[in-house]
Amino acid sequence: MAGIIMADSRLSKRPMSTAEKAGFQVILGQLSTDEILMITKTVTNGLVTPENRAEAVKAIVDYSENAEQLLRRHKIKRDYLFHYLRSQNIIVSTTLEKALLIQKILEHWRKQTGSHQTTKVAIQEIGRASCRERV
Repeated sequence: MAGIIMADSRLSKRPMSTAEKAGFQVILGQLSTDEILMITKTVTNGLVTPENRAEAVKAIVDYSENAEQLLRRHKIKRDYLFHYLRSQNIIVSTTLEKALLIQKILEHWRKQTGSHQTTKVAIQEIGRASCRERV
């Protein structure tokens, strides 16, 4: 019997970065409340019943496996992704397919997260240098 190893989706889930969460606030802001509630129901398997739009968006972000999986959802239309990139001053072709728009958004978020991490490390280094100077 050949052993089949099934990946546990809970293991691949990582918390979304601050850049991803902020991006989803903008992207999901383009959807109607009904669409948001439908995505919430799908993402949470109907186990979470939000009382308002903000709770629904939080549940979507909290219970999605990862940013890419959420961007690929049918309700997240190509036009929403295009408009998000435009709002971030990222110019892309108006004929770009949804998959390529998703790739651009993920790259944008990685750059934001990377620059945040670089800034955080630089601040820590400055703090250490300052402490050494006092000694």
